[in-house]
Amino acid sequence: MAKMQKSFKCNNCEINTDEMKLIETTKDGTYVYNLKTILDSWAGLEGINFSITQNSDVEPDETEY
Repeated sequence: MAKMQKSFKCNNCEINTDEMKLIETTKDGTYVYNLKTILDSWAGLEGINFSITQNSDVEPDETEY
């Protein structure tokens, strides 16, 4: 059976819930998206998978082996 996928992906972001903005920082600059507009585009759709993650560096226990 055929499949169609809808997605929105944004990397290295900050969420500002006071202003409902999603701020993405890239090597090319800073981009600001309206978080409500993004969420509204998904409103009423069934079968949505939702995930949110944060990546951060982990300091090693040692630097020599």
